[in-house]
Amino acid sequence: VDMKDNRLTVVAPIEGSPAEAAGFRPGDVILEVDGKSLAGKTLNDTVALIRGERGTPVTLTVLRAGTDDPFPITVTRAEIKLTVIADPS
Repeated sequence: VDMKDNRLTVVAPIEGSPAEAAGFRPGDVILEVDGKSLAGKTLNDTVALIRGERGTPVTLTVLRAGTDDPFPITVTRAEIKLTVIADPS
């Protein structure tokens, strides 16, 4: 995720992540976390709201291009392992 035009926006769900499994798509805008508006919040604030105990649900209200109304997506929190590719130089 990243802040674009002051809105938390999905850049690309990480392969194998809970967000990918829940159906998030690049460009989705997250408006609320568990009913709390993200208006005026920083990237760090929003990430702190989304993070939580592994195995617990979090409901994100999403606005998707091509839809008129925001809709909820519930994600079960899990540990996300990232693969780091070393710079060969």
